[in-house]
Amino acid sequence: MKKVLVMGSSGQLGNCLLRRFAMDADLHWVGFTRKDLDVCDAYRIQEVLSAERPDCVINAAAYTDVDQAESDQKMVWEVNAVAPGVIARICCELDIALVHLSTDYVFNGKEGGTEERPYLESDTVNPLGVYGESKAEGERAIAAEMIKGGGRYHIVRTSWLYDNVGHNFFTTMVKLGQERSEIKVVYDQRGTPTYVGSLSEALRKLVLKGGDVKSGVLHFSDEGVTCWASFARAIFEELDMDVQVVGITTSEYPTRAVRPANSHLGGTHLRTLLNLEKRTWKESLKMCVGSELERVRRKAEVWSHAPYDKETRKTVGMWLLENKEDLLIEAFHKDIAFGTGGMRGICGPGTNRINAAVISGATQGLVNYIKKTTPHTSTPLKVAIAFDCRHQSYEFAEVTARVLSGNGIQALLYPELRPTPQLSWTVRHLGCVAGVVVTASHNPPEYNGYKVYWDDGGQIVSPHDSAIIEEVRKIKSLSEVKVASGEIASEDLITFLGPEEDEGYLNAILKLRRSVSLKENSSESCLVFTGLHGAGSVSVPPALRAFGFSNVHEVTSQSLPDGNFPTVSSPNPEEGQALAEAISLGEKLGATLVMGTDPDADRVGIAVPNGEGGFQLLNGNETGALLFDYVIRCGRDNGEAYDASDFVASTVVTSPLLAVIAESYGLGVRTTLTGFKHIAAAIAEEEKGMNGRNFIVGAEESYGYLIKNTARDKDAIAACCVLSELAHSLEENGTTMLAHLEHIHRTYGLYQEGLVSIVKMGREGAHEISELISRFRSSPPRMLAGEKVIGLLDFKTQKNHNLISSEVNNIPLPKSNVLQFVTEKGSLITVRPSGTEPKIKFYVSVNTTLQVTDDYLEKKSELTNQITALFRAVGAA
Repeated sequence: MKKVLVMGSSGQLGNCLLRRFAMDADLHWVGFTRKDLDVCDAYRIQEVLSAERPDCVINAAAYTDVDQAESDQKMVWEVNAVAPGVIARICCELDIALVHLSTDYVFNGKEGGTEERPYLESDTVNPLGVYGESKAEGERAIAAEMIKGGGRYHIVRTSWLYDNVGHNFFTTMVKLGQERSEIKVVYDQRGTPTYVGSLSEALRKLVLKGGDVKSGVLHFSDEGVTCWASFARAIFEELDMDVQVVGITTSEYPTRAVRPANSHLGGTHLRTLLNLEKRTWKESLKMCVGSELERVRRKAEVWSHAPYDKETRKTVGMWLLENKEDLLIEAFHKDIAFGTGGMRGICGPGTNRINAAVISGATQGLVNYIKKTTPHTSTPLKVAIAFDCRHQSYEFAEVTARVLSGNGIQALLYPELRPTPQLSWTVRHLGCVAGVVVTASHNPPEYNGYKVYWDDGGQIVSPHDSAIIEEVRKIKSLSEVKVASGEIASEDLITFLGPEEDEGYLNAILKLRRSVSLKENSSESCLVFTGLHGAGSVSVPPALRAFGFSNVHEVTSQSLPDGNFPTVSSPNPEEGQALAEAISLGEKLGATLVMGTDPDADRVGIAVPNGEGGFQLLNGNETGALLFDYVIRCGRDNGEAYDASDFVASTVVTSPLLAVIAESYGLGVRTTLTGFKHIAAAIAEEEKGMNGRNFIVGAEESYGYLIKNTARDKDAIAACCVLSELAHSLEENGTTMLAHLEHIHRTYGLYQEGLVSIVKMGREGAHEISELISRFRSSPPRMLAGEKVIGLLDFKTQKNHNLISSEVNNIPLPKSNVLQFVTEKGSLITVRPSGTEPKIKFYVSVNTTLQVTDDYLEKKSELTNQITALFRAVGAA
């Protein structure tokens, strides 16, 4: 069987080829995304093609943003003009046939491109813009390399490519049609819409024909000619959407790139060579609309029968019977992603939802990996399971336990909700090989999730994360899942954890207490706490009382677990509204400190008295600075100061102030990628290192903190206790949290941070986020709000670029799609897509020194204005 390797497999053509021909009996298709194989990396191309040895390469990778290409010429030239020649040379050397995709935009639309005079393969190219020029140069580079080396190649030009997934005209119109009743579209550009399914069929036949088709340029498109406005109208008619399309001229819709007015390609030659079916663009449009729904219906049909549960079968069956297209497509258009930490999504039936079937498949994949990598023992391996307050959390936890038991692994299940950090502690304390928490953190009520921990108590990281993902993806059917089906209480390999574990975790937290007065006399400091209807209510109040606080008040309306989170718009302590009821209670009681944890109690937000009868919310960096200063200042249990044998940890988007504080005491500092799993990995790495440095405290700006060894993840229970102890100690000394924060700023420098998250929903949004990051990477700004940019840290390429000296150094961290700009004033501007939500996040950190006579609030106001200006400069405000 011939092997075909597709470059650019995450694009609309590459994705379609792999999806459409997954069960091909004649060709074996393998795909490489841009992440897997950067076409600008000649060494990597050589490495992959030498290892894979395909019979044919289809290069569907390209820079396709026609307008952005005008200002991003360096990148577009590397991808579209230079890389194809490199690919051709390597294919030639390895005797691999090459099929390269090109475009109608290599023509100017003046000498042809009409229905009467379509562009032929022999016509001279004459592009109008940078995109077309780069594609034309890529064609020339391929021809030169292949002719020189005697290789086999075909350059296939196509036009107006679209599909029902990805980023293209069809999906853009559908999205806009859902938002508007009227859309303006140009009518004076004419060409041929080409369904990616039609092109895929043609490419498959071309590969099968192999050497029978002479090397060179070929044209392919569907039949007929139309304009963009008429194409849009046809899309809405086919989808039965009531949207008015108003035709406008190109001059009324100015763009950076000039596009050809006529770009119809004559594809008769290729259609005849391959004996392809003649199909008009309107016929193909019907196929496009119908193919997606048919694919979804086939997937849904499976879920309407056993072994899926009765309720699922009933719901999905009703959707199919009543032809609920929107519900079917949303629930089944893709498989929910099992990412580097697990899964998170909306609950409900379907492959793109969180439900018992999806949870069981994920657990079977986890089990398969555990068994592959863990030496056989005479006693069963153990996996701990906890869950939070969300809908169906216990059901999903029980499903997890049953699959583990069915595979001969002992499931240690908490019978009631417990905080995530307690699960992390449990994994290490009971010697488990892994752990699972059923939670979706602070997401809306309709969400739930599944988070995996490894034997060190930290969330899974490399190499376990990608390997587990691979095993999960292999599970294609419920028939592959082994499940213990008896009464759960009678299952030998399912054990309910008891109060001993609660007591053990609490004792670990009590070891953090350093205040002598708190130990000996307890404290009357007034504390207000809210668990926001989550697991914090189970653990934080008892922990505070055990720590020595007798005056603890809980927000009654938010103390009972409730997955609907009825009293808040979002159970996220990063958002001020979440702590509104707690602050109101704090004002009535004259509280020293107000605290609130998220549903799985791994993050905490606080508010402190402002000296005027009200409360001020502190952000994650401010709380982190207070915590770092206090924990480090307290020193070791024996009274000795910490030193270079100890270290702290924070992330690349956390305030640099935390590192400054630690370094002033002589401690080491580890800066990791965003996410506490990376801090946990750093702790494990330090433990195994030759010097064996001791972890003291860690923090990230998103309200996550860890003190010593209570867990290997964010621990809001421990953080609440230690922050309360700090407030108690300051109160004893006649000062406050805000006053002490000012003292820290006057001692180490005034640092201030800001965060803007821009939500981009759906498949279109994901593409917009990707394109935005790509533009920042390829065209980094030289000035931001009047500040000269002197450095660029690209964590994806692992390179630190000094933009003044042009020196480039390696970044010793795993690859991550994060960019950080450094200015001459020491400001940091970081851009990254969220790993768990449809957002792109912009972080800004600025700083200044404070003189004795400086007005503190005035300086803070100046930094706030500086942050706002920097956000505007990167388009985030």
